Amino acid sequence: MHLGVDTRIFRPIISDEDVASRRRVREGLGFSPDDIVCIYTGKLRMQKNALIIARAVEILRLTGHPFRGLFIGNGEEAASIASLPGSAVMSSIPFRSLVKYYQAADIGVWSGDESISTLDAAACGIPIIISDAVRYREHVEGNGLVFKFGDIDDLCRQLLRLMDPDMRRQLGSHGAEKMRKGWSWESRAKQRL
Repeated sequence: MHLGVDTRIFRPIISDEDVASRRRVREGLGFSPDDIVCIYTGKLRMQKNALIIARAVEILRLTGHPFRGLFIGNGEEAASIASLPGSAVMSSIPFRSLVKYYQAADIGVWSGDESISTLDAAACGIPIIISDAVRYREHVEGNGLVFKFGDIDDLCRQLLRLMDPDMRRQLGSHGAEKMRKGWSWESRAKQRL
């Protein structure tokens, strides 16, 4: 049985305070209200290949698209990611603090193998993109997209598909509801029993 997500912590924006927090976090990171912020959380190691996300964001940014990257984690790729003007890097933070960063983002992107962070991001109401290196994809069906592992052009294509705010909203809402109903720790415990 797949792991679950604490939907009491990880949840979509539901209050005026959440909206204000989103604005503050984005401003603090230097992101504008019009930027499409792609978040990655986890190890910044070569095996996870987060650098490809930063490079895709940079390609799109340099071609006039309003993409930015937010990377939260530590590892040998951190310096390379931070050197790209379109991306911000933060050290690892306590998991309970991640919710405000997911809520400040527009898309969650994971480029390597499976990550539990995809569930947290989906529960916060943002669409997710994963690579086809992830074999188990039930948590992405209907609320995310898949790109070919290591293929930066395909990753750029998938990101461009999510430029449409209505598509992001639809996928994000579906993901938050799916996480609440079938992937919360409570629902996982009931399924197990």
